[in-house]
Amino acid sequence: MQAESFLGKTISPAAFETTRHFANRFHAANENLFRERIQQHRIRDCHGDLHLDHIHITPETLSIFDCIEFNDRLRFIDIANDLAFLAMDFDFEDRRDLATLLMQKAAREFDDAGMLKLADFYKCYRAFVRGKVESIQAAELVGTARRAVRPTQRVDPTEEHEKQAARYFRLALRYAVSGSEPLLLTVMGRVGTGKTTVARQLGIELDWPVFSSDQIRKTLAGVPLTERTRPEQRDEVYSAQMTQRTYTKLVEEGLAALETNAGAVLDATFSTQANRKFLREQCKKANVRLQVIEVDVHLATVRARLRARDDGAGEISDARLEDLESLNAVYEPPSELAPHLIKVPASSAVSETAKSVLMQLAERQLR
Repeated sequence: MQAESFLGKTISPAAFETTRHFANRFHAANENLFRERIQQHRIRDCHGDLHLDHIHITPETLSIFDCIEFNDRLRFIDIANDLAFLAMDFDFEDRRDLATLLMQKAAREFDDAGMLKLADFYKCYRAFVRGKVESIQAAELVGTARRAVRPTQRVDPTEEHEKQAARYFRLALRYAVSGSEPLLLTVMGRVGTGKTTVARQLGIELDWPVFSSDQIRKTLAGVPLTERTRPEQRDEVYSAQMTQRTYTKLVEEGLAALETNAGAVLDATFSTQANRKFLREQCKKANVRLQVIEVDVHLATVRARLRARDDGAGEISDARLEDLESLNAVYEPPSELAPHLIKVPASSAVSETAKSVLMQLAERQLR
């Protein structure tokens, strides 16, 4: 594929593989739906390039211009494809409300319920194409535009295209793994399994904010983040009352972030059924989708990681090797979440673990 040349530049290998996997699997799994679209005459002479830059609104009229006239193949497409481009553009401009309104009203006006089944697939496709176009434009400017940038010029056009490309590619990935609705992604697991590292990597891949229970707990307790809690404070900082406050704040911040973000990542052990029940209840109350990831590794790896914390700097978690036995003893496996739980080993590189999570999320989108 043409986009492969941009791997590691404007799109990560994990995002590329996940998006491609989603597109291929969706197309194969919905072959009958695509055939029905043809039989229902949903393939029309459309605009082909319907996004916000090609729409002009005045108090008197609305004008849509600059359709693709030079290539019939790019213009004779599914109506859902044409409208999905505009919906994707609304999402890109952080107007998810308008994107949803557009597709829902269009489905009613065209008496086309199938349009909504295809919306995320076509939005993913359109966002990926825009990412590729922006990447190509950036590549074409390398060595020319950068030499032409004057010292007083604030914006490097090459970097601007690269930033836009990365945003489009991340948007395509989000459609592949979570669709168009907000998602609260929770990364949980026993101490030392690497869940914080995995949560951060997923936040980077998806451009979602990450909220950590360790950070929230220390902030609430007034303990400096990178300093280990003193022994005389630990009973108070890790009391049942403080744990309840921590998880309440964690879930509140995650849900609040969904007002301005397509998703958010929670990083916490969620070691008890009570805390997991609270999480599910709050998501249900807020009408927000929840997906839980349990990170797991071999006990020997956990021991090695906890041992290394004594020599590391900047570690927020207080857990150390001497705490392992007691923390494992109170960990309640999330059996009540099956089959809605994704369990991943985190013994390989974090990029591979994140890729595994993303691929499994995409598979669930296809169900």
